[in-house]
Amino acid sequence: MVDIDGTICTQIRPKPDYPNHKPHKERIEKLFMIEPVLYSYWESFKFSLMSKMKINRKLDIASGAAKRRREFNSLEHALISYRGRGAFKTWGDEWISNYLLGGTEETEEGNIQLTCAPEWESATFRSSSMDTWKHLKKIQIPSQVVYAEASHTYSPKARKEIISLGNNWKSKCYDDATHFLPMEQVESVTEDIIKFIKD
Repeated sequence: MVDIDGTICTQIRPKPDYPNHKPHKERIEKLFMIEPVLYSYWESFKFSLMSKMKINRKLDIASGAAKRRREFNSLEHALISYRGRGAFKTWGDEWISNYLLGGTEETEEGNIQLTCAPEWESATFRSSSMDTWKHLKKIQIPSQVVYAEASHTYSPKARKEIISLGNNWKSKCYDDATHFLPMEQVESVTEDIIKFIKD
């Protein structure tokens, strides 16, 4: 599971290089970000510099992904293995089952394995520059961020800086939640999305 908030923000900005291209801001009216992987400007700069210098940034999220087991005897076996453990500690069985159904494949031996290899997921986290501020600054449409107080991917400094981008940015903090906010506060997050769309 790879966060794509930065990619979305990048694609929202207009692309004037093409004369017949309709600006993205005319097609996308609002932006709603849930628990983004986002650090402050200077934190992002540090991450970017370390990546270019090929220095290990010691990201917990990357280390955790690398240790994830890839192959299981069955979906039921995988569900039991994930239930109440690690990143899936706060996930209900339905969420875990859907994750497995959408992210596994059968092997030649008849077992199942994650389609995204743990090594690849870990490398993705480590190689990301985290540099999205140059794109975020260009967003003029109404935007809202909902995040968990205990989030380990959305830094306190970034929370302050994103509001300073302009009056079009709003944020909401959930006290009793983690990075997996959508799985833990389903109804509340859904209500926030609906309200944001209607307002």
